[in-house]
Amino acid sequence: MLDYRHGKITEEMAAKHVKDHGGIFAYNHPFESSKYKRVEFTREELDGIVAYESAKLIESRVVGASLMEVGFPMGRGLFTIADHLTLWDNLTRAGIFITGYGDSDSHKSHTAWLSGNNFASWIGVDESIPHPVPEEVFNAAMVAGRVYMGDPVLLRGEVAFTSDGEEMGSVIMAEDKDYPVSLVISDTEVGTLVKIIRDGECISEEITEGGRYEKTVDIRPSDGIDFVRAEMYHPSGRCIMLTNPIYFVKNSPEVKIPEERAVKL
Repeated sequence: MLDYRHGKITEEMAAKHVKDHGGIFAYNHPFESSKYKRVEFTREELDGIVAYESAKLIESRVVGASLMEVGFPMGRGLFTIADHLTLWDNLTRAGIFITGYGDSDSHKSHTAWLSGNNFASWIGVDESIPHPVPEEVFNAAMVAGRVYMGDPVLLRGEVAFTSDGEEMGSVIMAEDKDYPVSLVISDTEVGTLVKIIRDGECISEEITEGGRYEKTVDIRPSDGIDFVRAEMYHPSGRCIMLTNPIYFVKNSPEVKIPEERAVKL
C-alpha cells in the first residue's frame, strides 16, 4: 500500500514503491487527463495528442512500468482502441518492451462484464503447475509478456502465437533469415476477421470460415526492432482479441533486451 501521509504520490514514486517491494507496476488509462475531458478535438488533433503522449512515456520509459493497459475494445474517453495500440506500438519502436493487457474497465462486479470494455487477460504459465499458480509465477509470466487479452464472452477457444516454439513476449536476437510466426486459434465464429500486424502495419487480413484457424507468416527482420502481433475482430466489428508481440532485434547492440524476454534461436 502507498503511504499518502506525506502528500501527493507521483507515478514515479508509485512505480518505485511497488518494485522495491517485489511487485510489478501497471500503467493504466494512458490517456487519462482532465485536459482531454469534455473537449471536442478533430481526428488530426487526437493523432497529435497520441504522438505527444507517446513522446512523454518514451522519455520516462513509462515510469518503469512492466505492464500497460491497452485492451479497451470500446475505447476510453476520446481515444479509440486504435489510439491505444498506436501508443503501444510507438513505445516498442523506441525500444520499450512493455506487456499490453486488458481487463474489465468497470469498477463494479455486476456491470460491464458481458459488454463494454470487458476484456480479460489470459496468462501463459507451464500447464504442469497446479492452480492457483504462485504469485511469483503469475508475475513473471506477465513481465515476460506471455499474455493475450480478449472478450471473455465472444472469444472462443484458445490462442497460441509463437515463432519456432517461442511464445509471445519473446525478444528474438535475430539473424539475416526468415522466421516463421504462427497464430493458432482453436475455435472461431464464421465471419471473424483476423489480422497480423508488423511494426504497426497490417500484413495479413483474413475472414475465417469458422472453427480452427491457423496462419503462418515469414518475417525477415530489418536492422533495429521489428515486432509482430495478432488482432481478432468479431463479425460485428468489435475487437475481441489482441496478442502481445513477438519481437526481433537485429544489429542493434544499443537496444536493452530484458533478460526474461531474450531468446536466441
